[in-house]
Amino acid sequence: MMLNQQLLTKTRTPNRKELTSVKVAHDYVFTRWMGSWEPRLSLWSTRSYSDALLAYIGKIYGQQANVYHCFNTLWNESLYKTIDELDLLNILIERVSKIPGAKASLHKRQETSRIESRFNELKSIFDKNYNSRFKLSSKLYNNELINKESIDSYFDLGCGNGLITARIGNHFNIKKENIYGGDVFNSNNEQITHVSIDQNQSIIDLSDQSVSLITCLVTLHHIENIDNMLNELARII
Repeated sequence: MMLNQQLLTKTRTPNRKELTSVKVAHDYVFTRWMGSWEPRLSLWSTRSYSDALLAYIGKIYGQQANVYHCFNTLWNESLYKTIDELDLLNILIERVSKIPGAKASLHKRQETSRIESRFNELKSIFDKNYNSRFKLSSKLYNNELINKESIDSYFDLGCGNGLITARIGNHFNIKKENIYGGDVFNSNNEQITHVSIDQNQSIIDLSDQSVSLITCLVTLHHIENIDNMLNELARII
């Protein structure tokens, strides 16, 4: 899809140099555009659509003040006349990402979002009053909820960099010495205790009944000898 300059002239401010951030009516303006399937609407066809998109890019890269300047620069270069609108969007993202601090902001946002998402998946298992968007396959009754006070040691199979592992362990006020993260490599995360995993033999370097909670998040499909690993998990808890 190419940009429709006639439509842009009708719907946008005449002077692109004066474009500044404006408050969008709500957070789903751009989402609504994505699902509209209206060919007459380009990414930049209306002020509300473009502002919603620019605000989102600025937010995830921590460049709310600079994203409009980058976009105005592209507009003044008249690139919209020669390239596809998605290519224009890609160039904008590339330029914003090169601003000092932008990539660090994006990485931090990605990590925080992923950690909190996994953590929230577990909250409803321990707190019946927790309002979660995640749905359990069956209703848990009070006597089936896991008692938080009974958890004093924790093992996370496939811990990766250990950030999610540490977040869950800290929630239960478990000491670092009892927050175990198991993986084929050591992430050297100082908030957890690394546990060696023999991937070929599916052996976990922990003693019998040494932990009171185990998580395994998006990991089992990487394990070749799944039966042995499940037996190991049953052994250490």
